[in-house]
Amino acid sequence: MRNTARYMVVILSCLSIAGCEKWLEIKPKNVLLAEDAITSPAAVQKVLTGAYDLFRDDNFMGGECWVAAELMTDNLSSDGLSGSYLAVYNRNTSLFTQTSKNLWNTGYTIIYRCNLVLDALKKVPGFTPQELARVRGEALCLRAWTHLELVRLFAQPYGYTADNSHSGIPIRIKPGTETLPRSTVAAVYNQILADLNTAVQELPADMNKGQVNVWAAKGLLARVYFHQGDFVLAYKNAKDVVENSPNIFENNLTKRFGQGGSDDNIFELSSTGNAKPGQSSGGRLISAFSSENGRPMMLYSSDFFNAAKADTSDLRYKNWLKVTTPAAGPPDEYWPTKMNTSSWFSIPVMHLAEIKLIYAESAAEQSKRIEALLQLNDIRNRAGLSDYNSLNNTDIVNEVRKQRRLEMALEGNRLHDLKRQAIRDNNAGLRIRNALWNCPGLILAIPADEMSANPKMVQNPLGGCN
Repeated sequence: MRNTARYMVVILSCLSIAGCEKWLEIKPKNVLLAEDAITSPAAVQKVLTGAYDLFRDDNFMGGECWVAAELMTDNLSSDGLSGSYLAVYNRNTSLFTQTSKNLWNTGYTIIYRCNLVLDALKKVPGFTPQELARVRGEALCLRAWTHLELVRLFAQPYGYTADNSHSGIPIRIKPGTETLPRSTVAAVYNQILADLNTAVQELPADMNKGQVNVWAAKGLLARVYFHQGDFVLAYKNAKDVVENSPNIFENNLTKRFGQGGSDDNIFELSSTGNAKPGQSSGGRLISAFSSENGRPMMLYSSDFFNAAKADTSDLRYKNWLKVTTPAAGPPDEYWPTKMNTSSWFSIPVMHLAEIKLIYAESAAEQSKRIEALLQLNDIRNRAGLSDYNSLNNTDIVNEVRKQRRLEMALEGNRLHDLKRQAIRDNNAGLRIRNALWNCPGLILAIPADEMSANPKMVQNPLGGCN
């Protein structure tokens, strides 16, 4: 988008010079535009692989998406934070905050690459019908996923206004670099759903490590509908994934973050460690949350520790957290150990545990209590807890929400869950670490590069949550 501004300067300058209109009609010589370079199925696949590479980059799903969301919640402590991360924690980001820049620029580059693929599929020959459908489905799913992550971090949540007419993010469905205004949140979610519903028709059901398939697309549909408060469609898609996907609910909860991945993971971003340059994943997560080699950059809050230790027989309390006393003495520190499995791992961006919890809560919202308890108790039993037996819908929903916090700690879900709960429960006073759930500081600022290059862009309110 910065390039767009440069091109505009050249063009506007040119218009003041006689004969420049002819220059505008001439295609630059010795310049190979990205869309012109994609002339074979192999080239299309290479661009799609590049989109995956950026999707798992440290500056997006390889870390920054989860880290930014977790920093704004009650799961983490401020101890040891500095710079950009301290600004995010304090809900005081500015247009110069590096975390915002990383997420925005990387996210829209992923979307650009997906759009290049989708555009090329219209004119590049040589694909079999099956290959064409698969590549289109993967590009649409990645584009939808990226728009979703961006709109959840840079805009107030779905349901913030009754008609969702509040500002979302620019929707990019073409490979061009033209400046675009922010679309409404309603429009962004409509585009996400359109992409995913098409992807479901195109994607294969077979499981390939590091690639989305039909089950990942249906799981993402369940997640989107769930955060929209559409429990009927969230239930339908989650139930389908749980009952029909080839994924197996892993008994060993410590395998989620591992070098070999887990059968529980519906979509994981594969990693080969240092064996192949550019093929490693999770470096930002390891630096933030792993205590394998000493004190991690980020620590659990006392609030999360108290929630986790409510039942000391919980295997997540035993395996995903440890209490240490610093050399200087109390207070104790609460170190994450969830990602201590190795020096690198495949990132589980969607796993069966999450989908079972969506299934459970959506079922309880529709008074399908037996189904809800079956899914909920799978999660509890794996964590070493006994069955939950209440047949009260509200009790079941509250228990599922509790399990979501414990099961998906550090995975970037807590912020979005709390905002969703405030809207669902009509709880205008819900507070997230002493700040109202809808305060300006709980969304990120649009980065300076975008603001300066795009005259159509409107900044989020700045000033934090004071």
